[in-house]
Amino acid sequence: MSTPPPPYPPGPHQPGVPAPHNPYTQPLGQVPGRPGPDGGHPPIPPGAPGAPPPGGRRAPGWLWGAGGAVVASAVWAAALFGFGVLGGPRPEFGGHRFASDLCGTLPFDGFEERYDFQDLEDDDGFDSRQKGIDQSSCSRGINDRDAEDKEFADGYVSAYANWHKGSDPAGEFASLQAASEDRSDGDRTYETEPVRGLGDEAYVTTSTQKDTATGDKELDSMSLAVRDGWFTLELSWSWYGSDDDGEVPSRGELRELLEQETRTALAALRER
Repeated sequence: MSTPPPPYPPGPHQPGVPAPHNPYTQPLGQVPGRPGPDGGHPPIPPGAPGAPPPGGRRAPGWLWGAGGAVVASAVWAAALFGFGVLGGPRPEFGGHRFASDLCGTLPFDGFEERYDFQDLEDDDGFDSRQKGIDQSSCSRGINDRDAEDKEFADGYVSAYANWHKGSDPAGEFASLQAASEDRSDGDRTYETEPVRGLGDEAYVTTSTQKDTATGDKELDSMSLAVRDGWFTLELSWSWYGSDDDGEVPSRGELRELLEQETRTALAALRER
């Protein structure tokens, strides 16, 4: 039997509304709102707030302009940093450290209690470190313990970890998970729902395929994706075996197993 490969502000002034009068835009040394005999404003008494320094000397206009420019530049720079234009916030990975050998880092204890894992091959794992993202993955072939033929894998347990360094994945993470449902067709159905208590947000996606003989929907894959800060991790189980290759767990059993394995994986990456 051949086996398919693993699935890899605005401001307060609104347009169209006259801007309110700002009394503080009057020239320095004049009292706003009180015209003098010549149509101007009388000078501010010495010692009063806003009055020029003793001796009649005041700061030259260019200095006030330069000071305003400095303040404006500082505010603008702060806004740019806040929006990520000048570097933005530093990526935060929830304490999960990079692991180049994900197969050796994640124990998969829960799955090993149920399945026989095939021997680890050199191409079961992958890692990459780039300027914008670090990645590491592991995919292990599994067989039911009671399967008669274990030469080929009947399913896979996989893990995909991403350390997003270039951008915060929070804005698109939920949409990426929900997008799986758009892959549904007449034979295969994908369902996504949130999972509480894992990272900042987590979702489980279940895939069922219609049996051509009976018309029943059979569970053939399930994945759990979690985001913790700028770090994301997805664990998945997929099955390609026939009825002779072993019993497929129920949806509830598999979800519980994936949640358990995900918690263990997150702890393993934090303890590195």
